[in-house]
Amino acid sequence: MTQSESEQNMDNPILETYSIFWLDASVDNKENTIAQKKLRDIIDQVKAVCTKLDELLEVIRFDQRHRGRHEETIAMDILDRSATELNGNFLHDGLLIDVLIRMKPNEQDQKELIELSGKEYEGNKVELKLTKEFQKEYTLDRAIWWYTRESFVYRLLNKALRVRNIEMVFLMRHVIRDVYEQLRTISVRSV
Repeated sequence: MTQSESEQNMDNPILETYSIFWLDASVDNKENTIAQKKLRDIIDQVKAVCTKLDELLEVIRFDQRHRGRHEETIAMDILDRSATELNGNFLHDGLLIDVLIRMKPNEQDQKELIELSGKEYEGNKVELKLTKEFQKEYTLDRAIWWYTRESFVYRLLNKALRVRNIEMVFLMRHVIRDVYEQLRTISVRSV
């Protein structure tokens, strides 16, 4: 990723991977308004070409189930093209994660994350419910559960890491730290 691509990605206001574009002369009629609400409940931004609502909803559901976490994974090259030197991005990412893990959680950052999620998922009842649940019930001992759950936590954190959105990674550092701590605890118990 070039520097300019990285900078552009950090300025991207869309936190999710997908977007929706509705092209219809009668977009504001009652039927379309209901359809928009249904779409918003299953995904925040979507890209597809469908002529029937049920077809579109099924495409979105299928896509979400089968896109798999491989699309959301973080691609990192450990070695450069000559295979003799460590890649600078890999070192940078490792150092960033190490620093974030060492930082103490900040209640203000968690509030900002909740506010940002509320704005991102405005109109999406499902994700807003999950955001409120996260705000009230998130604990260190359930960090892995929250991260692996089908929710905004996994999608936002992985996209932030993938596009190197440092601000979002910083806001989610308590989740990163808690997942790390929970994994450490599990590995100590298994030894």
